[in-house]
Amino acid sequence: MAAQARNVSYAYRRTMEFLSSGKIHLRRNVMAIHIKYTTHIDSSAGTRWFVAEEVPKLQYKNPRVQILISKNESPSPSIDIYHRRGNIVRIDTDNKSSDGIISRLAAVAAKDEKEVQKEKAKNAVNTANFGHLSAKFGGHFCICEIPGQAPCPGKVTVKRPVHEWHNKDS
Repeated sequence: MAAQARNVSYAYRRTMEFLSSGKIHLRRNVMAIHIKYTTHIDSSAGTRWFVAEEVPKLQYKNPRVQILISKNESPSPSIDIYHRRGNIVRIDTDNKSSDGIISRLAAVAAKDEKEVQKEKAKNAVNTANFGHLSAKFGGHFCICEIPGQAPCPGKVTVKRPVHEWHNKDS
């Protein structure tokens, strides 16, 4: 995906399809990430591609993590990861490709796949829940608002089936 992303326009990089394609979910103890690179040295090329391609995806998947980008303030490119307990982990990105930086960041600060799946299952909305807590349980006030359910008699007139015992003439 990273090789394809380099050939696409800036507008596509801001679509939901592109942003949701990110694979890195950071651990809860990661507070901030500081990315430092230079624009005039070739050894920062991988970090520049990482900032253009992967940082928007990283921000979308991890909205609670602050990401700071510094250009031309450090002689060598690096990524500092700040943890809640005060630990700082530095990743040297000098002469690394964007894919290499992604794999290193995933190894150092990303959740494993089981933990990500567990959180998705925990946060899934149950469409069977409805009522006065509709904002909390899927956004449906009445069961008739859920697709595939019978319409509500309060909103739509329901035709009753005609049976022969309803006919008083016979």
